[in-house]
Formats: sequence, C-alpha cells, structure tokens
Amino acid sequence: MHKHVQSPAKAMGKMCEWLESFSKKVVLVAHFGTGYDHPILIRQMARAGLAERFQKSIFGFSDTMIPLKRTMPKQRLKLTVLGEEFIPGWNMYEGKAHTALFDVWCMLMVFRKV
Repeated sequence: MHKHVQSPAKAMGKMCEWLESFSKKVVLVAHFGTGYDHPILIRQMARAGLAERFQKSIFGFSDTMIPLKRTMPKQRLKLTVLGEEFIPGWNMYEGKAHTALFDVWCMLMVFRKV
C-alpha cells in the first residue's frame, strides 16, 4: 500500500468519526448510490467491523438518480451527460468529474435547473 493511502478499515473508522460529529443522524446521498456507492460503503463498513457503529450514525441513503428518472425518463442520467446539458461552460469543468466535491457541486447545479 502506498505510504499516503490509508487502509480501508482506517478510512471507514474516520468516516464513522465524521458521521458521529453531527448532532443528528444523516442521510447519505449519491448519484446512482443504490446501484453502486451504497452497497460498497455498507460492505466496507462490515469488513472493517464497523457496521453497527455506522448504522447508529445514519438515518439512511438517498439516490439522486431516482427523482431524475421520474422527471426525465428518456434522458441519459450519467453525471457527465447531465453536466454537459445543464451546466454552462461544462467543458471547463468536466476534467474534475468523479471527484467527490465536484460531483456534489454538479448535482446541485443540475437540480437547480431541473
């Protein structure tokens, strides 16, 4: 493992600490989270022995893909396709796609226009 990369168990522990820092349980949101992010996160928490601690910190999950499918049933819902359609000057930003903070910003921008 690279010296600057944490083990998955250590990273999951830090995530639990971060979640516990909130005064209330949180909802974790991801684009296509139901089909990708959420199961991976649950599996990694279980592997790290943190499933119960993780469950105590979250209210649940939400997937931005679900309301978009209802609103735009024929639209391709890949994040980069949505960015291209709804964010002016997308070509200046698209290189940052698939980084956590940028993807959150992108979804906020898309939902403002939808």
